[in-house]
Amino acid sequence: MSDTRPEMNAPELSAEERAEFYRRRRSRNIAMLAFLCVLVVIFYAIAMVKVSSGDPPSRSVTGALAVPTSGVS
Repeated sequence: MSDTRPEMNAPELSAEERAEFYRRRRSRNIAMLAFLCVLVVIFYAIAMVKVSSGDPPSRSVTGALAVPTSGVS
């Protein structure tokens, strides 16, 4: 029976290739961390600006579809 999992069929890496692989993975992980941190800061800043300016929250989809009850007898 043939094993089709890629990690079982991967070629053996030399010590230098393995070190390079982990170095690249680490740099990608750090870049992703930086991107997510920037995104969190942007969302936080937007939320603080909206709260401090007194803007009411935007209407939700269900609120936009609700039938107004004023003036209906």
